[in-house]
Amino acid sequence: QPEVSGGTGRMLSESLQRAIEVFRQAGKTSEGGYGYSHLCQLQSMRMIGDGVLTEDAVVGRSGLEPDPIRQLYDDLDALLLAAERAQEVLLAKLVSPPDTVVSTASVRQKWSAGTKSKQPNAIRSAIFAYNPGPKTRAAAERKAAALYGPSDGFARYRHLMDVARVCLVFADSDFLRTGLQQVCENFVVIDVRNLYTLASPNILGEKYVEVLVSIKSERDGLPVPFICEIRLEEHCYFKAREEAAADLDKVCHGFRSIYKNGFGKDLDVVEYVARHAMRRPEQNLPRLLRKRLTLRYGSTIAAWRHAFGDGPHVSFRTFRAACQQAEIERAQVVEFWRALDPGRGGRISVFDLDGEAVVLLARLQDCLANLSDRPLGP
Repeated sequence: QPEVSGGTGRMLSESLQRAIEVFRQAGKTSEGGYGYSHLCQLQSMRMIGDGVLTEDAVVGRSGLEPDPIRQLYDDLDALLLAAERAQEVLLAKLVSPPDTVVSTASVRQKWSAGTKSKQPNAIRSAIFAYNPGPKTRAAAERKAAALYGPSDGFARYRHLMDVARVCLVFADSDFLRTGLQQVCENFVVIDVRNLYTLASPNILGEKYVEVLVSIKSERDGLPVPFICEIRLEEHCYFKAREEAAADLDKVCHGFRSIYKNGFGKDLDVVEYVARHAMRRPEQNLPRLLRKRLTLRYGSTIAAWRHAFGDGPHVSFRTFRAACQQAEIERAQVVEFWRALDPGRGGRISVFDLDGEAVVLLARLQDCLANLSDRPLGP
C-alpha cells in the first residue's frame, strides 16, 4: 500500500472537512425551507414494463425484475456523437414555451456549456437551468473504466446515463417537488432517484433528485431514444458545490499524488474513484447481503461459485433464486439487486458483489505467479 506523508494527510483531511462543512450549512438551509419533509417522503421510482413510473417499495414487494436501462450505443464515438445532438434537443425542450418548439440551432447559439438559462419555460418553478455541456471523451472514459469496466469490459459505455445532462435549480424543496412533477409532464421519465430519502446520502451530505429521461428527434439527427440525466437541486446545494469545488479538487489531486509513484497505472481513474467515493450514495444493503451470504457459504466468492453459477455475470432470475436459498425475503431481493446494479444494466458481476475480494484474489494470483516464476491462468 502507498504511504501517506503527514503533510499530505493533513491537507486531505482539512480540505475534506471544509467541503463537508459547506454542505452541512447547505443542509441546514434546506431543512429549514418549506416542503423539506414532504420531499423526504417522496420515494424513488422506476418505469416498469407497462410504461408506468412505479415506486421502489411497490417494485420490491412484487419481487419482479426491474427493467434494465441502457444506452443503445456500445461504441464510445457513436455515443458521444449522439450525446451532442441529445444535449441540444434536451436544452431546446427545456426552453421551449408551451406549444412551441425552439430550434436546436438557436439553443446552440444562445446557451453554451457552462452557462445558465433563466427561462426554462418547460419547468417554470426553477430559478434557472445550468448547462454543464455533454460529458467529454476523457470524463466518459474515466467513469466507464472505473465503474463499469471491471464487470462489462467493452460494453461499459452503454451504462453512461449522464453523457447528455442538465441541472435545474430551485429556491427550496417545495419548488423542487413541483419541478419534478413538471419534468414528468414534459419528458418521458424512466427513473427517479431521490437522495432526500436517505439519512446519509453521501460523505459530503449533498442532496438532490436525479431523473433519467428518454428523448429522440429524427429531425435533429437523433432517430433512436437517448437517455439523458436531469439533476434537480436546491440553490443552497448548487452554491455549496461551487464553493466546495476547490477543496474537493485538492482531495482528488492528493490521491492522485499518493498513487503516482508506481502504485497506479491510470491516475485519471484513481482521481475519478476518489471523487466518486465522496459523492456516491452510501448504501448498507451490499454490506448486509455480503454478510448474509458469508454466513451461509463461508465467503462471498464461495457463494458466487456455488449459488450464482460461477459465470462472469448473473441475471436477476439466478440472483433471486440464490437469495431465496439464503432465506432472504422477496422484498429485499429487489433492493439488493438495485444496490448492486448502480448502472441499471440488468446484470451484475462478482466485482459488483464484492470488489475487495476480487482485488485480493488478483493480488494472490500475482504473488503465486511471482513465486512460481510462470503465469497462472484465471
